[in-house]
Amino acid sequence: MYKDKKTLHLRLDTYTRVCLTATVILLTVLIIALWANHVPLVGEAQAKAGGPFLATSTQMQLMQLVKAQDKTTAKVDAILRFLESGQMKVQLVEKKDKGKGVQHAPVKARK
Repeated sequence: MYKDKKTLHLRLDTYTRVCLTATVILLTVLIIALWANHVPLVGEAQAKAGGPFLATSTQMQLMQLVKAQDKTTAKVDAILRFLESGQMKVQLVEKKDKGKGVQHAPVKARK
């Protein structure tokens, strides 16, 4: 480096100049392409879909997912109501080893 700390001297060789030039050209092409193909925002895309009368495939898939979630919620609610009703009796079992297999014998429930 140089003794003068206020200035910075860079050495640009041909390879560096070519890479920088190619980067600038590609970025310019990218900016022009994005400007020319203007991607619509979410609000604009929904407005162009045709309103509530025209359901797109994405909207249909969303409705199917919501219906499936509602069915799952209903099933979980039914299971919860059954468990809370007290109709189920829980019986604890104790393992007893007898020869070849494991047999389960009922155990008195603790209160």
